Amino acid sequence: MKPISGAAAVALACLAQPPAAQNAFGNYSIAGNLCVGFGCTGSESFGYNDTLKLKYETNAILFDDTRAPASGFPAGDWRLKANDTFSGGASYFALVDADGAGAVLTVADGTRANALYIDSAGKAGFGTALPAATLHLVAGNTPAIRVEQDGSGGGTPYAWQLTGDDAGLRLSDLTAATVPVTLLPGAPGDALVLGGNGWLGLGTAAPAAGLHMLRADGAARLRIDETAATTAPRTLLSLANNGRPEIVMANTDTGGEWSFGAGTNFILKQGAVGTTSAAKTKLFEIDDSGNATLTGTLVTGGTTCGTGCDRVFARPR
Repeated sequence: MKPISGAAAVALACLAQPPAAQNAFGNYSIAGNLCVGFGCTGSESFGYNDTLKLKYETNAILFDDTRAPASGFPAGDWRLKANDTFSGGASYFALVDADGAGAVLTVADGTRANALYIDSAGKAGFGTALPAATLHLVAGNTPAIRVEQDGSGGGTPYAWQLTGDDAGLRLSDLTAATVPVTLLPGAPGDALVLGGNGWLGLGTAAPAAGLHMLRADGAARLRIDETAATTAPRTLLSLANNGRPEIVMANTDTGGEWSFGAGTNFILKQGAVGTTSAAKTKLFEIDDSGNATLTGTLVTGGTTCGTGCDRVFARPR
């Protein structure tokens, strides 16, 4: 190597503005700083970290691979570029595919500190130099992730956004202007769990049914509200089964369990907690003609008869 220092280094820097291109063959080293570009002077000053300075109205470094693409070897050309070249253009630093794709990575002038930080473990931080997860986003207000289909591949343009802040975690349908999913701050553990078999747990990590709600605070209840302004009968709960659908009500304190169901007939049964429908005792049945069968004694509280009977059972006159 042939070291170049002092005035020789300045002279080499001035070669950036010759009347014609010049070639220098051999291996060289510069023991000092180097300025390249038409803006360089013979008395160029260098900052503490400015080992290499590019100085002109616009600056770029071209990585020109001279191998022919047809040779089978990699031959892509790349450019590091600073700022647009026209009046009113943008200020930025970009990695450019010099073969035609354009800028593939751009950092705008004035972006916040630690806009992108990758630590030694490969964790990426956006807005933080201390990423605590594989991908860590930090913003002063309402950090979000947006997923957008722009239509360039033939699909219909559509956009979704995941936002997290002190108001909750929200999945927004930006195109439809709705928020289909919201998780409020302070939700308990296992508030929503989807099992590997597709069963959904509300308050349990081990759902034992297609939809399993578990509470230990007296708040286990299901409410259905239909707030349509028009008054009309509506189906708010629908059960369908290849056979008689049943609803089971168990008292875990007494160990008793009741079930009722309907198919051709409406049937009321009773048994121990956990028993099957077949093992329960049928107590009441109404067939599709309105005929009722009661296995026990009917006691009424009517006062229209001296014996306590109801007029609905009185003999027609």
